[in-house]
Amino acid sequence: MENYSKLRFRDLKVGDRFDLGTHALSLEEMLAFASKYDPQPFHLDDESARANPLFERTSASGWLSIMLLQKLIGDFWKATQVQGLAGAGVDRIEWAAPTYADEPLQCTMLLEMVRASASKPQLGLMTMCVTLTKEHQQLATLLRITGVFKND
Repeated sequence: MENYSKLRFRDLKVGDRFDLGTHALSLEEMLAFASKYDPQPFHLDDESARANPLFERTSASGWLSIMLLQKLIGDFWKATQVQGLAGAGVDRIEWAAPTYADEPLQCTMLLEMVRASASKPQLGLMTMCVTLTKEHQQLATLLRITGVFKND
């Protein structure tokens, strides 16, 4: 990943794309999360997953993939001079394909809207479309969120 340590809000523009790296979820973290927060049978064991026509084996909870995206977004902005202040909303969540243990997932963030607040120009608004893609660019998870940032 490139060095973005000097990146500021004023440097950002619509169309900027950032590679947030390749990540994989372990079976242990998938099972721990599903057991506690999303105990659907296809998130807990292979046999139940195969009984469902949508899954090949135990799949990660979509909510776990969203949490992974949120962590990667936060880690990225922490490595810059861009200061996040608050979330302003989730526009879209899409779980396009199942995610399986140890599967490499490429994370990319595209800026779809970047502007100063009309009523509070010291604040900036930014809409980010963040995706996890599997092998052959197959979309697994999409998260489109808007955040409030310090406009410097």
